Amino acid sequence: MLENIDLLCDKGREKDKAHEMMSNSLFGEGGVEINVHLPIQDKPEYDIRTLLDYEYECMGIYISGHPLDDFKEKLDKIKGVVKSVELEDLELNSTCMLVGKILDIKRKISKKTGKPFGTIDFLDYGGKIEFMVFEKHLEILEGLNLDNPLVLKCKIEEREERLNVRILEIFTFEQAVTEKPIEPKYKTKQSEDESQKIIPLDMRPSELDVCTPLCVVVDSSCVENGILEKLKAHSQSLKGKRELRLKIKNDNSGYTFVSQILVHSSIKEAFKELEWQE
Repeated sequence: MLENIDLLCDKGREKDKAHEMMSNSLFGEGGVEINVHLPIQDKPEYDIRTLLDYEYECMGIYISGHPLDDFKEKLDKIKGVVKSVELEDLELNSTCMLVGKILDIKRKISKKTGKPFGTIDFLDYGGKIEFMVFEKHLEILEGLNLDNPLVLKCKIEEREERLNVRILEIFTFEQAVTEKPIEPKYKTKQSEDESQKIIPLDMRPSELDVCTPLCVVVDSSCVENGILEKLKAHSQSLKGKRELRLKIKNDNSGYTFVSQILVHSSIKEAFKELEWQE
């Protein structure tokens, strides 16, 4: 069907043009039927690699498979292979192998030196990543079949306080198998992440307190005896997180006042003779 899309579109346009011509003629009112001949040829199904290429082109991801699936046996023979998503887990100056397919090469010319350089879009089992390449590697890529997966020998570096992956060499599968085995060095994981440490709490009741308001109930006689001044004075040495409220009661009703003073629950011990409401 894909091979005949252009033919179908052309025939559709021809039919519309013929229909327009007939509608403006003597036969327009008769509802003339227009027959279209489609010389469609039966062609075999695409191979799996072509289908995967179309799949990635349309969706941006692989669903039914991966281009590297056909090379798993060869891939297992290459030592030091990591996925692109694991690069941040490697130590600085560590070397590794990346196995994948080059999707695109963007070539540029340096304004300072006049030498060619560029970037490549590289796809492996971990996803797509972009690398910078220079003249030496561009020349190597020009002599390789980019339809086949390639192997990149890389070094983890730091540039301007950011992770930088530098390509050392580019191999075919056959060349990579004969290379001296390398072992990527992963960052040592701390037994306990500082950001996830649980801070132990001192559960001694004498030091723990709540944050809900604390209300003291007094009558008019207590107010006359200067209880408010005493409460305010003690609140300076018994500071906490509880909002102090004052309820003045009388025979018929009571009035509650909200202060801006924050006290600790231990103030109740200093004024045991008073009535307190939680």
